[in-house]
Amino acid sequence: MESLFNLDNRLRLCASFVRNGARVADIGTDHAYLPVWLCKNGIAAQAIAADINPKPLEHGKNTIEKYNAAGQVTICLSNGLEKIIPNSVDDIVIAGMGGELIVNILQNAAWIKDEKYHFILQPMTKAETLREYLYSNGFVIKDEQAVMAEGKLYSVMSVFYTNKEYNDIRLKKYYGMLNPVKSDDARQYIQRVAGSLLKKGNGMLKADSFSFQAKNYIRYGEQLMEYSKNGIEPKALPSVNNIYNYIDSFAPFNSALDYDNVGVLVGDSNAVVSKVLVALDITADVVNEAQRIGAGLIISHHPVIFKPLRAVGSKSIPYMLAQRNLTAICAHTNLDLSTQGVNICMAEALGLKNVFLHSEGIAVGDISGNALSSEQFAQLVKERLHCNGVRFTDINNKISRAAVGGGACGEYIYLAKELGADAFVTGEIKHNYILESHDISLTIVDAGHYKTEDVVTDYLVDILGEKFPNVEFIKSKAFTDYINYL
Repeated sequence: MESLFNLDNRLRLCASFVRNGARVADIGTDHAYLPVWLCKNGIAAQAIAADINPKPLEHGKNTIEKYNAAGQVTICLSNGLEKIIPNSVDDIVIAGMGGELIVNILQNAAWIKDEKYHFILQPMTKAETLREYLYSNGFVIKDEQAVMAEGKLYSVMSVFYTNKEYNDIRLKKYYGMLNPVKSDDARQYIQRVAGSLLKKGNGMLKADSFSFQAKNYIRYGEQLMEYSKNGIEPKALPSVNNIYNYIDSFAPFNSALDYDNVGVLVGDSNAVVSKVLVALDITADVVNEAQRIGAGLIISHHPVIFKPLRAVGSKSIPYMLAQRNLTAICAHTNLDLSTQGVNICMAEALGLKNVFLHSEGIAVGDISGNALSSEQFAQLVKERLHCNGVRFTDINNKISRAAVGGGACGEYIYLAKELGADAFVTGEIKHNYILESHDISLTIVDAGHYKTEDVVTDYLVDILGEKFPNVEFIKSKAFTDYINYL
């Protein structure tokens, strides 16, 4: 018998993952080299060399005979795992074919979803497709290494079935368990993937400047390139939809009033974001600010599209957003009605205690400390909401309980009185309601639409930043209501 051959780097890495004493199936075998090598070196107890075509199996027979391995290695004509008998193998090697084909082989063998089987997978192409399938279908990549063979870089994965799905695979699918600190091959592999994503994204942007997917590829490429340099595993950036879903958890979009328009009103819900601008309204200045700071998403309280559009001119805000690849989430009356919304934020800003939110959206609470005169309370509102000026009525009452309704809530004066309020803070109130409030002995403080609602933007920046720590949430500095006071 001739001395045993050496495996190339790619197959040697595959062999290194095989468990001692395992019964091995090599799917898509190459001359049966791997099965013979494993058995002759005492690693595998027995092995199957399987292929869909007879010719590779003829080559395999020659190898088996040449190295006297007939008692350990058998030949199997099989389409993937079709002819492999369940429980007859322990470790399954699928190497030297495209990632999509490996996925197809795994999908067509339901019996493999069992924790006792060990898979050694080595895709020649589309490794990200394979990883995405694995993570989405209950498999876990326990280990993964990269190797250079004949001038090309390959990845080999050690995989088990656990019936646990990986939640966020958008970025993870491009590098799996590869660690650039552990080997130079892994570092180069990750850099090549990063370079490919950057090239793909920039090419798509040249062909279609509106492509959100292109921007996603570029962000992924930048993250992976950074990972290859510093070895700190990147955290997947959230999509617009992830942020939308979180807002929906405390201010359900389906709770918005019938006349309202809320949700993702412009852009792509699947766009990945690393920087978000938060503003009360989306104006041209806010759009320019978002572009200047590199934000991909703007979150606003007031809808950027409120009434049906009859035309979209080049100076319209929706046109500007689309032109600059910006997405807009608008949370309006759903945020007004939320227990973590506008009026709760205003009540907290004013220091009210024992705050209660009525189903209509206005909040009421007790004044902290001694009761205040109308003027004293108006001064408190001005200071706490950072107003340049307020309007108020003075009815010579003492205020120990106040109601708040940000924006245009003047019609709620009677509800405020029913809730025991001595004063009502709002952002807009009509002349007749001011007169009527005097008749019911209710002090009115008109602090302006902007200042009574802007308190929620600070809250959104804080709560979203806590939920998505790898995203930068920034309150708009450009937004203003354009009001000056003499």
